[in-house]
Amino acid sequence: MKESFLTDADLSLWDSLKEKVCPLTTRGRKNLFFKPLPSRLRVRASTRTTLINVLDLHGMTIEEAYQVFHQFLVTHQEYGSRIVKVITGRGLHGESKIKKEMPYWLQNPKYATGIRRVVWTSDGGALTIELKRKKK
Repeated sequence: MKESFLTDADLSLWDSLKEKVCPLTTRGRKNLFFKPLPSRLRVRASTRTTLINVLDLHGMTIEEAYQVFHQFLVTHQEYGSRIVKVITGRGLHGESKIKKEMPYWLQNPKYATGIRRVVWTSDGGALTIELKRKKK
């Protein structure tokens, strides 16, 4: 025999709550069991998520920087961002290893076709990448 820790009062409260609870949205499906909530009580999901358009690669190894850069650029291309900024740093005496590798990274066919223009800024310590619009 199974023991229940719920009292009769708990069960009746649960039954009354089940009648009042309804989903926030039916997403185009007709729901025969629940009436929709009044518009002032509905929760609306945001259509866009805010992404940070600046990536700072300071203090990373070349391998770490490439992985982060790759994910950053692919995410922004899929999201439809127009402009992103990547800070590579100038390095000691103007010799940044990540900065030297960046032109090769930008030629990767996975996202090279989605890049419209690349402009180095901040005395060569950062670059601005203008992305093409994603075709639907």
